Amino acid sequence: MALLLLSAIFLIQGCGDKDAQLPLDTGTGTDGGTDGGTDDGSDGDGDGGSDGGGDGGTDGGTDGGGDGGTGADGGTDGGLDGGTAVEIVPQLSAGGSHTCRLYAEDGRIVCWGYDYYDQVSTTPTGIPFSSLSAGGGHTCALRADDRTVVCWGSDSHGVVSDAPIGVAFSALSAGNSFSCGLRAVDSELVCWGGDGWGEVGSAARDIAFSSVSAGTFVACGVRADDGEVSCWGDNSFGQVRDAPRGVALSSVSVGVYHVCGVRADDGEVTCWGSDSHGQVRWAPSGVAFSAVSAGYLHTCGLRTDGEVTCWGDNNEGQVSGTPSGVIFSSVSVGSVHSCGMRADDGEQVCWGSDTYGAASGGPNDVAYSTVSAGRGHACGVRAEDGGLACWRNDSEGQVSGAPGGEAFSAVSAGAYFTCGLRAENGEVACWGEDGYGQVGDAPSGIAFDAISTGDDHACGVRSDDAGVVCWGRDNHHQASGAPSGVAFSTLGSGGSFSCGIRVEDGGAQCWGIGNYGQVSPPSGIAFSSLSAGGYHTCGVRADDGEVACWGANDYGEVRDVPDGVQFEMVSAGITRHNCGVRADDGEVACWGYDSYGQVSKLPTGELFSVVSAGGGMNCGLRVEDGTATCWGRYVWNPR
Repeated sequence: MALLLLSAIFLIQGCGDKDAQLPLDTGTGTDGGTDGGTDDGSDGDGDGGSDGGGDGGTDGGTDGGGDGGTGADGGTDGGLDGGTAVEIVPQLSAGGSHTCRLYAEDGRIVCWGYDYYDQVSTTPTGIPFSSLSAGGGHTCALRADDRTVVCWGSDSHGVVSDAPIGVAFSALSAGNSFSCGLRAVDSELVCWGGDGWGEVGSAARDIAFSSVSAGTFVACGVRADDGEVSCWGDNSFGQVRDAPRGVALSSVSVGVYHVCGVRADDGEVTCWGSDSHGQVRWAPSGVAFSAVSAGYLHTCGLRTDGEVTCWGDNNEGQVSGTPSGVIFSSVSVGSVHSCGMRADDGEQVCWGSDTYGAASGGPNDVAYSTVSAGRGHACGVRAEDGGLACWRNDSEGQVSGAPGGEAFSAVSAGAYFTCGLRAENGEVACWGEDGYGQVGDAPSGIAFDAISTGDDHACGVRSDDAGVVCWGRDNHHQASGAPSGVAFSTLGSGGSFSCGIRVEDGGAQCWGIGNYGQVSPPSGIAFSSLSAGGYHTCGVRADDGEVACWGANDYGEVRDVPDGVQFEMVSAGITRHNCGVRADDGEVACWGYDSYGQVSKLPTGELFSVVSAGGGMNCGLRVEDGTATCWGRYVWNPR
């Protein structure tokens, strides 16, 4: 039961049109500069905080389906009127654990967040679209030229491959593992994909609808003739049975187990179905709305004055985090995050859960001087003011605990904690998980030139004598085993070990656990930089710029080093993989374990100055403008 519920939660988000979000100002700094690019800092395999398998599938209808530029799910993702001319309106759609945005100027779609099912990385390019709807693990859109549908991502139950061919639609809504659209010719329903609860086979026939919304196991539509709602599919909580009768609605939005609609006569919201977290009974009364969007256990509505009001479950701040005093043109609700598009500048703003980057990962133009990816989060130092920005998984305060109002020169993200060096005095500040003193035992009153975080420990190079100081977990002497009387130029901390480059001869010296040979570097080789991963280490040789790796080789992380390629830097990842920036062209090359696409889903056509390999995701800084982007299991700030 618990596993099924979790699956439902993750899938819910992707249900319909949601407003895109403005990426959180949470940096991208790679260990770069502090640990010589060894941001990896953690030995686990997982992405910390990931759901392990995907969207879960509960999006089903969270977007309500009606963005189509109308301003909220409303239940009709498409919004086209069946005419020949198609006006492209900017749209946002929050899916299961990802979010997508449609740009009006050229009809392109950009998606970000969880990418386990390739629902982000396979977003079509070079095709102008007029409408967009993000589902649980898939996304669908309407081409601007002929209004036919294109879907991508998870193909569960054929929801992608069985999309109708050659059919023009006026509206579209992507649910959990099924989707529905309204034919442009007659506004009748066409649904495809999973049909476990009759969400496809029981769809109303020979009836014209003005809007449609596909949920997890239920879909609803507003009839064109009288404005009343028809629902079909799962009725476990009265989602079908309790639909209002004799009431005309202007729009409808289906969540996981509840449904909400906007009454046509007075603009008030009416909801029905499961009320486990107040998503039905707490709907505001006496307030007029222009649109509504239902998520997993919460709902948001766009008031007629342009402000957004949310109600229901608030476990991730998806309700309390709603911006106040901000005028929006649209709103879209995911599983446990919400997004809106500001009316004044068209920028996306998102709030709620950011475990998968669905809230913070939208396009942004913040430049960073360094970036570092940990197990499930990343941090960066802003180029403008040296301030810190962190994003994604915040389970231990590794994102929200970042110090504000201070300038930093370096940052290094570990497993579930982060450390940075203050620009003013070189002292270290750490935040996040502190089970082994990796935060609380950070030394004070000592200036450092470099810092590197591991799984549960951290090490720094002192400014006065280049000696090493380590703290945190010491079960394998990764803290107490630091060499004394040896000067180091840089460090790399991994799972339960660390390595450094000696000032004297450029050789690598390591300490801590060595069960895979990760603390036995090659002798007689000088390195210009190095990086420690979960169970292995890599360094750039000083004489020829090629990479040498040692330690665990279960997935080719040591064996498959590109031969004859010179690198500016290399970063060893937590999940048995590596990435490096090539010296000749600035492109990124990755090798090793590719379970989440951290090796194969490289950004195309982009050059990088820094790359940081973390847990199932990598982050890098673009040469062009210093902005950060991340890829792998999650996609953050794509182009």
